Amino acid sequence: MSTLKIDKKKRFLSSRLNEWKVLLGIFLGCLSFLIGSFPETTWGDPFTSNKSVVVGTKVTISPTQLASGAALDFSNSDISVVPRNVRLSSNDGSTTIEKLNDPKNAFYQAGNRNGNNAPDYYYDTIQPIIGRRCTVCHGCENSPCSLKLVSYKGLERGGTQIQNRTNLAIHGYEAIRLKDGPLLASDSVWKDAWQKDRPADQRFNPVAPDSALNGADASQSLIYNYLLAGNKTNKPGFDRTAVRKLEQERYDGGATVCSANLSEYKRWITDNPNGGMPFGCPGLKRLSEGGYAAGELDIIEAWIKKGAPGPSDEAFLKREHPSNLSEIERWEEYLNQPTNKQKLVSRFLYEHLFRAHIHFYDDSGEFYMLLRASNPPGDFPVRELVTNAPNDCPTGDSATATFYYRFDKITDLITAKDHIVWEVKEKTFDRINHLFEKEAPTWDVKTLPGYDSLNPFIYFQQIPPSIRYKFLLDNMRYFMENLVKSPVCNGSKATFAMDDYVWAWAIRPEADPTAQDSGQAAFGPTQWALVNDGYLVNTNYVSGIDRLVNHNSQYLNEVEKRQRILRPDGLLVNDIWDGSCLFDPETQSDDKNPNAWISALRHETNGTVVCGAEAGYPIAVYLFNFTNLERAYFSLSFNFHEWGTLQHKLLTWRDFMHVRLEASDRFISLFDPKMRVALRGDWSSGMVGQMGVKLYADHSLGTSDVPGVRPGDSSLNVDDKAAPRQAFLSALDQIVERRFSDWALPTSEINEPTKPQSFPTQVNTQGDVEACMKMVTQRMGFYNSRIPSVAYIRIQPQGWVYTLVAHRRYASHNFVSDIIWARKGQGKSDYCSIYRGILGDYPNLFFDIPMNQALNFFGGLLKVNNDTDWVAFRKKFMVPKNQDIFWSTVDWYNAWQAVNNPIYGGIFDIREYDNWEIPPESKD
Repeated sequence: MSTLKIDKKKRFLSSRLNEWKVLLGIFLGCLSFLIGSFPETTWGDPFTSNKSVVVGTKVTISPTQLASGAALDFSNSDISVVPRNVRLSSNDGSTTIEKLNDPKNAFYQAGNRNGNNAPDYYYDTIQPIIGRRCTVCHGCENSPCSLKLVSYKGLERGGTQIQNRTNLAIHGYEAIRLKDGPLLASDSVWKDAWQKDRPADQRFNPVAPDSALNGADASQSLIYNYLLAGNKTNKPGFDRTAVRKLEQERYDGGATVCSANLSEYKRWITDNPNGGMPFGCPGLKRLSEGGYAAGELDIIEAWIKKGAPGPSDEAFLKREHPSNLSEIERWEEYLNQPTNKQKLVSRFLYEHLFRAHIHFYDDSGEFYMLLRASNPPGDFPVRELVTNAPNDCPTGDSATATFYYRFDKITDLITAKDHIVWEVKEKTFDRINHLFEKEAPTWDVKTLPGYDSLNPFIYFQQIPPSIRYKFLLDNMRYFMENLVKSPVCNGSKATFAMDDYVWAWAIRPEADPTAQDSGQAAFGPTQWALVNDGYLVNTNYVSGIDRLVNHNSQYLNEVEKRQRILRPDGLLVNDIWDGSCLFDPETQSDDKNPNAWISALRHETNGTVVCGAEAGYPIAVYLFNFTNLERAYFSLSFNFHEWGTLQHKLLTWRDFMHVRLEASDRFISLFDPKMRVALRGDWSSGMVGQMGVKLYADHSLGTSDVPGVRPGDSSLNVDDKAAPRQAFLSALDQIVERRFSDWALPTSEINEPTKPQSFPTQVNTQGDVEACMKMVTQRMGFYNSRIPSVAYIRIQPQGWVYTLVAHRRYASHNFVSDIIWARKGQGKSDYCSIYRGILGDYPNLFFDIPMNQALNFFGGLLKVNNDTDWVAFRKKFMVPKNQDIFWSTVDWYNAWQAVNNPIYGGIFDIREYDNWEIPPESKD
C-alpha cells in the first residue's frame, strides 16, 4: 500500500510547539492510513479569510457557522498560521482542519486531482459532498432518471422520466450525452434545449432551484425535498424492506417513474416514504445529529437556499486550461498537419480514442478527451463540434470544411464505470509517429475518404492493415476496456454475450492473413466489404439478422481460406504474440509489452481489465486477429448508441456474439480437431448452448465452401480423453510456459487450483489470511452460486483489501434471454477467485473481517449449502446499507482507490449494493 505523501513545503508554523504538533499529526495520519482507518469526516467550508489554522487542530464550530459559507473567526484559539487550501471536517460537534489536496480526496477534485485548482466555493465545498453522496449513484451513462451529477451542468440539466436510457426501448431517443452541454455555466440557451426544445417524452426537468431567482424557489426544488425526505425517514437503522422492491425494479429495468415536478414528487413520496435521497441509504445529516458525516445537510441546505449557485466562470475556465500546455500543443500540432496522410491518421486515432480518458505521463492529476472542434489549437475553452455519431461528418454537409482535433480537459468528476484510460507515456508520441510515418510498408493517401461509408475497413483501407493491427496490439488493454466498460455492457442481458472471465491473447501479425499487406493471404476490397457487421446494426431487425449471419459466414470463409494459405500446418502456439517488440525498438521502453496478455472480467455491471493473470484461471480464452479485434471495438463501443432503438441493441448483441465466437474458435483451433467440439460445448453447455454450437459452425473443422480440417498444434500435449476443463487448463499451463515464462508478472497463488489440505490453525499474518482464501477459490461449492458478482473484503485493523469475484458459467452466449435461462444447469461449474486490491466498479457487498475472524469467514463460506445458510452468513459479515458504517466504508474504499490507483481509479457506483442476488438456477 502506498504511503500518504505530505507536501511539507506548504506548512507554515508559528512556534516550535506547533511544529511538533503538526509532525505528530502527520505521523498519526499516515499510521491511520496504513492500518486502513481513515478519519470520520465531513467536508465543510473552505477558509476565505486571511487567517490560517494548523492542519489537524480541532476547533469548535456551530451548525450556523458551518452552513454560512462565511469566513470563520479563530481569534479565541491559539492558532495563527497555516495554508489556504484546507477544508473543515466535522467529528462529533468539533471540527478538524484537513488539507484540500490530500491524495485520498483526489476523486472529488475537478480538473486536476492533485488539487492544483483556483479556490471556488462550489468546487471546494459543495461538489465534494455531491461526489460522495450523489455521484455514487448518479454518475454513469445509465444514471437513474438520467440525472448525471458529475458536474454542475448535470445538476442544471436535471432529470428525465426516461428511467434508464440503456433499457430496451422500441423507438430509441435523441442523443442525451451530458458532454453536449455548455462551455460556461451562464449558457442558458443550452438549458432550454434540454428542458423545453426536446420531444415531450424526452425533456429534462429541473431538480435544483434556479439561481437566477436568488433561491426563491429553493423549497420547491426536487433536490431539496428529496434530501429532506431522506434525512427524515432514512435514519441509521431504517427498515430497507420498503425500498427493496424499488431497488429490484430499478435493476431489472422496471417502470419506476421519475418525478418531473413537486406535485408528482409528493404523490410518489407518499407511496414510497423511504424513497428519499440518497436512495436506499442513510440520509444526509445535520451537524446536531452527530455521528458519521454530520453537517452535510446543513451545508447543502444553505447552498440550495442561496439558489444553488454553481462555480464561477473564472474558476471553470481555470480548470479547463491544461497545466502542461506544451505537451498538449505538441500533440495538437501533430494531429492538425494539413497533408492527406496525416488527416487520415488523425481520423484513425480520433475514432479509436473516442471514449478514452487520456492521461499524460507528466501530469498525474489531469485527463483529456480527444475531440473535433471548431476553434484552433491555443484557443480555450475547446468548442466541440457535436455530432450524433462519432463517425458523422463534423462540419455537416461539407466534408471539406475546416475543423481541428483538440484535447479537451475533463473537468467532470470521473466515475470508475466509464473511466477508460489511454496512457500517454514518455515515448508514446515517438511510437505513434514512427508507426504511421516510418513503419513498413510505405504508404500514402491520394484521396481522403468521406463520411458516407460506415465501414472502417473501407474508409481506413489506405492505411496498411499491418500498421493498424500493430496499433491495436500496442494498446490492447485499452481496447479490451472498451469492450467491458462501454455503455453496451450493462446488466444481465449483456453479461453472457461475453464470458465472465477471459484471457485475451492475439496472434502475431506475421501469422494473421487479415494483417498482410500483399500476397495471396491479403484481403482485397471485396473481402473488406464483408468484415464489419457493426455498421448494419441500425437497420430492420429481421433483415439485419439475415445480413449479419450471411456476411459473417462469408467473412469467416474468407479468413479460413487465407489462414490455411498462410499457415498450411495450422496455427501454432508460437503464433501467439508474447509481447515482443512490434516496431521501432528505440521507442519500446519495456522488454515485453504487457498488452500481450489481458485478463478481462465482466460481471453484470462490473467490468475490469488487467494485464497478466493475477485473478487465476479464466473460463475461456479469446485469441484475436486484426479484423476480429477491430470488429469487436467498433461493434461494442464505437458504433453503439446507448439511446438507440431496441433493434439496434439486439443487433449489436448479435454482432458481438459472432465476434466472440470467432475469437474463442481461433483459440480452440490450436487443439487436436478431435477435441474442438467438446471444448466448444463446454464453453456453451446445456441444451440451449449446444443449439447455438450447432447453428454456428467452427470453420476450422471445414465447411461446404472450405472443406477439410485445419490441423492443430501437435506440440500441444493434451490428453484427448481428459475432461474438457482439465484439457483446457493443461493447455493454458503449456502456453504460458512457452510464451510468457520470462514475464515479470504478479503471482496468483491465492487462485492456484492445487489447494492446501486444511485451514491454518491460527491467523497471525497476511500469509495466514491468504492461506484461508486459497481454501475457497477455484473449487466447486454451493456458495459460488450465491456470492455476488463482486464483493470487497477489508481485513481489519490492517486495512488489507481484496476482491472476491464470482465466475458464472452460462448455458449459452448465443441467444438473448433472462439470467435464469442463461444459467440453466450451470451452477455446478461456478467458481470464484480472490484478487489483491480492487477489481470492478459496482461493489455488490462489503465484508469487514477482523483478522481473528478470518477462519470463521472463509470456513463459514465453504459451509454455505443452501439459501438459509447464505442469508445468515451474509448478515453476519456484511456492511449493512442502512447504517452509518455504510457511508464511512464507501468513502474509505474511494479514498483507498484514490491513493493506490490514482490513474485507473474513479468513484464507485453503489446502486447495486446488496440489491441483487443470483436467483436459484432452474432445473434442466
